[in-house]
Amino acid sequence: MEEASVFASSGCFPWMPQRADQVLQSCFDLEFETLAPGQRRDTRGRIGCLLRGTGRLDTGESAGPGFFFGAARTDRLEKVAAEETLEAGTECLVAWFDFDVVLTVCYTACWFHARLIQEMEQALDARRTAAGA
Repeated sequence: MEEASVFASSGCFPWMPQRADQVLQSCFDLEFETLAPGQRRDTRGRIGCLLRGTGRLDTGESAGPGFFFGAARTDRLEKVAAEETLEAGTECLVAWFDFDVVLTVCYTACWFHARLIQEMEQALDARRTAAGA
């Protein structure tokens, strides 16, 4: 039996199919990283998605499962990389995506690829609204 998707088993993206991790790794240069409490990670041109655990960004924002960071919207609503640092409050599992490829849907994109991008963009918009920009 095929192992469940890390995304689906995190509870953040229960709609992800089992094969999602493998497909997304090739599409987005996806990497998974576990952080111990107190460990810090800079985005370094990547978008992070916290799949498990809790943390805090250097901006003071709290992060929990399903939180995207490392990207922002400008006043003209363009997507740009945002250099942010996550500090793990508990043990965290982070999915890292290459910023340059993640917000573009490739021509052969599967349905979950497009849906993940849509959810990222909605999260960016929600963060921008919450920040009062």
